[in-house]
Amino acid sequence: MVDYDPGTGGVRRGTGSAAAEGEDVERALTVSASERAAFERFVEEHAPEVYNIAMVLTGDRHRADELAQEAFLKLYRSLRHFDPDRSLRNWLYTVLKNLYIDSWRRENRMRTTSIDEPIPLGGGSSVPFQLESPEPDPEAAVASREVARVVRSAVSRLPKKYAMAVALCDLEGLTYEEISEVMECSIGTVRSRIHRGRKLLRERLAHLAPQLLGGPPT
Repeated sequence: MVDYDPGTGGVRRGTGSAAAEGEDVERALTVSASERAAFERFVEEHAPEVYNIAMVLTGDRHRADELAQEAFLKLYRSLRHFDPDRSLRNWLYTVLKNLYIDSWRRENRMRTTSIDEPIPLGGGSSVPFQLESPEPDPEAAVASREVARVVRSAVSRLPKKYAMAVALCDLEGLTYEEISEVMECSIGTVRSRIHRGRKLLRERLAHLAPQLLGGPPT
């Protein structure tokens, strides 16, 4: 089993408890070598974007790392039930979303939690997007990273349903139809959440200095 390591940009192998490793061995016996290799390539291709979404949801490096690994592991164990008519990537996002909701409920079982509640930020709120600036100018690169940091923080502070929709649309480029599948809601609801989320973002980012966004100073 492979796991993405956001700290090194690579993958880790052999993580998890003994019980989980035993389940992986059992799973491996029913999956051909070519399928396992294909899944490893899938992990390496999609791990950065899954980690980004997990960061938007959790606002914390450690929690995002754990959530992303758990999502890949659960997907791997469930491959025998995968519907080939579905998108594996979209299924992965659905798994990630459900795992986050489950973990949130476990952590807050002593109080009622609504999906409309804003996500509290942890220490990871200052972590920038994992984007490389195309600008050769060091000052431009620093400004780009700062904008990314502020945007990530603002997205993380949105109510969860808006944060997920905006992240999938504007960060990962999913269509409304794909987001509808991932979030298990109608396309109309997706449009509404993205519209509302973007509106909230504009309001919360209005205080940014224009020069930070590349415009003329005021």
